Amino acid sequence: MLTYNALIELRDKLVNGKIELELAKAQCWDNLKEGQRSWHTKDWKDRRAEIIKDKCEICNSKETLTIQHRSHPKKYYDYENEVTRKYVNDLADSNLIFSKSEFLDHILKNYNYLPVALCPNCKSRKPNKRMTKKPVFLCTNCHFEFDDITFNSVENLVEIFYESEDVIEIKDKCFVSKDKWKN
Repeated sequence: MLTYNALIELRDKLVNGKIELELAKAQCWDNLKEGQRSWHTKDWKDRRAEIIKDKCEICNSKETLTIQHRSHPKKYYDYENEVTRKYVNDLADSNLIFSKSEFLDHILKNYNYLPVALCPNCKSRKPNKRMTKKPVFLCTNCHFEFDDITFNSVENLVEIFYESEDVIEIKDKCFVSKDKWKN
């Protein structure tokens, strides 16, 4: 089994065209024994001792070593939501008042509207579509059966947003940015 540094050298040779693929495969798999694991090799144990040491650097435990002990890094969308929320709160605190028409123009200019199906009886979202039974749709909330679904218009959603201060985000994910990189 090749050492870590030997694998890196082999990869670099392959990438730079100094070695053919078949020869690289042969070198990589040449001394591999069935059932042999990389973490049982001397090379791995030496690198582990150099990087991880023999105790936890946070709690000095020698019994159980835990990588990322007591913390986990945030995911990208957590950072994005945090920054977006900060700027939205700053904008809301600045007491800028946007008219409904300005807001509607902004939405129509920057977003595509993908309507979410609604039950015509109770207005619950995304009724179940049946494959064989008639009527085609069934509302799981009120158990109303119907053939034609209804949708909220963009104007109606803006009205809902302006009427209720509790609605910070429209729950239906029905607005998709026209900027392909934003999605």
